[in-house]
Amino acid sequence: MAATATTSSSNMTTARRRSMRIIRKMRSRREIGSNRGMSSALWAIPAAQPATTSTLKSAGQKIHSDFLYKMTNSPHKFVVAKKDVVAPQEIVVEKGDVGVINSENKNHASVFFIRIWKQVELSKDDLEVIDVRKTGDGFSKKICNVCHKLKKTKEFSRNQNAKNNRSVRRPSCRDCRIKMEGTGVSRADKIKWLEKKPVNEPFVCPICKKRTIAGATSKVVLEHDHRTGKPGGWICDSCNTGLGRFKDDTELLKSAIKFLKKNY
Repeated sequence: MAATATTSSSNMTTARRRSMRIIRKMRSRREIGSNRGMSSALWAIPAAQPATTSTLKSAGQKIHSDFLYKMTNSPHKFVVAKKDVVAPQEIVVEKGDVGVINSENKNHASVFFIRIWKQVELSKDDLEVIDVRKTGDGFSKKICNVCHKLKKTKEFSRNQNAKNNRSVRRPSCRDCRIKMEGTGVSRADKIKWLEKKPVNEPFVCPICKKRTIAGATSKVVLEHDHRTGKPGGWICDSCNTGLGRFKDDTELLKSAIKFLKKNY
């Protein structure tokens, strides 16, 4: 009888211990309960509060506010060349070239021009200060992302319509786009390759290996050498855009691979 009582008492003690462990875990997770059996120092540490919509919104507003402050208080002073200038060492600064002033005095300024990627000292009479925040779509002037010249916005082709049917123009000017597009595919090659174009059939892009239905779930494009006009083959529209971004330059693609291997 005594042995039975002892066993029963032992079982109750074990069960009680298990219950207490479960309760402590629940209290810890829910951040509720009292500090019985726990160090008061632990309970003095404030619990991490879950992110709420209001806290996330507040954080987002602060980031946006900081960004706007940096934009409106930028230490960089941008200028545009008012005319063609031949600087020392036969460095040619062309009319419309955009640069940033690194240092200046009363009559001269040391300017880093983006297009030539060089520092040039010029007379301030040859320069005009501009606010780059007041350029681009929606303004009368825009900076080309290729030649980095300040041009009239109408010199950039329309690309698409954005929110509220607002017109969006291409980032590069018409002159630069003509140079970028280079030589097109000849009429004879177009006829020849159109006979091989995959239409409404299973298609695997030879570059990204994406499997689609040509013409239905993907757009296929005839990739070609923009220097010679020679066709390379049918690929998906995404890869065609990607190669265009890398200017069909294998060295740039190698640089991208090197970057990925280094950082990921």
